[in-house]
Amino acid sequence: MTDSTPIEIPNDPDGTYNVHYKKKMVKMHITSDYDHNIPLAKQVCGGTDDDNQYLEGMLKKTAISAKENMDETWYDGGYNSNKNIALAHVDLGLLATII
Repeated sequence: MTDSTPIEIPNDPDGTYNVHYKKKMVKMHITSDYDHNIPLAKQVCGGTDDDNQYLEGMLKKTAISAKENMDETWYDGGYNSNKNIALAHVDLGLLATII
């Protein structure tokens, strides 16, 4: 499962104010094993970056670490571009569920 989590960093110059979360922050994208909640890939980005651009790298890192044991993926609606859906289904052969 892939999701992004806001991390507040009020005194860090790399933080960006996010109007939705009402805080100066970065985002941590984490892909975890759904059954065991084991982190498989991570990526930190700016607090207002679009999530879509990070799913491809996350899924490719996860496919390497999971090897043959990856047959489906779950991710939230922030990652649901047509490119990401095609990547999951066609390129990686995964059943993709958007939550």
